[in-house]
Amino acid sequence: MRPHPDEPQVFLLLSMWFMTLLVARLIETYSILALCSKGEQPFLAATNGAAIIAVLPKRMPMQLEDSALAQARRANRAISKLYNLVLSSCGLRATQYVLLQSIAAAGEISQHQLSEQLSVATATLSRRLSGLKKRRLVEMRTAARGSRIYTLTPAGCSLLTSTSLQWKSAQRRLRSTLGEADWQIFINVCDRVCEAAKQAESMRIAFARSIID
Repeated sequence: MRPHPDEPQVFLLLSMWFMTLLVARLIETYSILALCSKGEQPFLAATNGAAIIAVLPKRMPMQLEDSALAQARRANRAISKLYNLVLSSCGLRATQYVLLQSIAAAGEISQHQLSEQLSVATATLSRRLSGLKKRRLVEMRTAARGSRIYTLTPAGCSLLTSTSLQWKSAQRRLRSTLGEADWQIFINVCDRVCEAAKQAESMRIAFARSIID
């Protein structure tokens, strides 16, 4: 069977089309990499059957002072560092001391109440309480409906009493450095922020339910 006289020409045209497409893709890839290396945000857009490379406007990063979460965590890390440093000689961390203090103040308290009072996630609180139980500083009993009730052991009460001076020392140093006026503002703002965050969470839950309904 003799080849069609136009077959070589068709093959040549297809080869040229393929090479043109390959070169276009290489140029496109090189252009994207070049833009990325300059910190730009390129994206491909189709227009009239062809692909063009456009550049997204640079998004200004959120400033640290505009982020409530970043500021709160930053302050939390700085304060925790101070308290942990002072309590290190007692073998306690600030989070553990706060738990012992909260349980002692209540006499006995459920894990749910502790979670609400300290605004700590249940899983995180379970890990912290488990560590205190292993050291026999707290004991747990199961109440009605499976509620876990915690109380301090004699060892927990003794450790809390012996470390209270170190805790008060850390607090006195922070309070003195901050100043009495700013200290009171700080305490009040923390209370207000906690309430505002809880209200914002309630709004989110209510909105989600309204969508489901």
